[in-house]
Amino acid sequence: MSRAERMKRKRRSFVKAASSMTPYLVAEKRGSLFLVPIEVASKLFAGVSRSEFVVLERAVHTIRTSKLVGDGGLIVDVGANIGTTTIPAVTAYGFDGAVAIEPDPDNARLLRANVALNDLHDRVQVIQAAASGTGGSATFHPNRENREGRRIGTGKLVRRSGPGRVEVELVSLDELVAQQIIDPDRASLVWMDVQGHEGEVILGAGELVRRRVPLVLAFRPRRLRRAEEMVAVLEEHYTTLVDLRRPNLKNGWQANAEPIGALRPRLTDRDSTDFLVFAQPNRSSAPAT
Repeated sequence: MSRAERMKRKRRSFVKAASSMTPYLVAEKRGSLFLVPIEVASKLFAGVSRSEFVVLERAVHTIRTSKLVGDGGLIVDVGANIGTTTIPAVTAYGFDGAVAIEPDPDNARLLRANVALNDLHDRVQVIQAAASGTGGSATFHPNRENREGRRIGTGKLVRRSGPGRVEVELVSLDELVAQQIIDPDRASLVWMDVQGHEGEVILGAGELVRRRVPLVLAFRPRRLRRAEEMVAVLEEHYTTLVDLRRPNLKNGWQANAEPIGALRPRLTDRDSTDFLVFAQPNRSSAPAT
């Protein structure tokens, strides 16, 4: 048994023992602290690495070595959950600050706690809302439990109210720019994982898209809404697509850039991944005619 596997087993044993004594644990990852619900502590933090840390590292490496952005800047984290992207982006990957948007009231509470635990209150602004194409309100289903009855903490916007569902505020990234919460001159990366709502978010992010701020998208084609409209916008303003998970997270990886036109055929894929989209310097992003 490898050292990593032994460590993973020890962590899982510790979490199991602690589950009868506390509703939360504090875990350390990449030099940052995270307050997490005990029900998901093993799933989220017992392993040696977290996939979003790897994806974030690859995205930052790509945009900086390609000279798309310099060090520092602002990350806009859409669907921030409890901060597992926002916090390492600032503490480990050199962003000066973050705007973290999260609709789930429980997750937003933990997100604020994790910002405080890492002494980032003056560098991270938490917005408790669901990013979308417009303002208003919507019904949000927190998806508290998985099949084993464990809290997983990811949710989605739904059409109807019902037990356990909550009304949340909707906000577009354009609204946050207009309110001077997001400074488009400082924005270096937009990161979004919103359970198929990415199209709506991009359609409401005109100012950042026109400025060709690099985007990381959690790409779940079977869940994706307004997919064709989203792809049309990206084809108009961006040039390049990088799959941040393939060949896979465990094997060696390098940024294999594809033309942005490669995104449209991927709408029929069954598999999920994370894409980085950006515009190559000094190249037109308009589609060929």
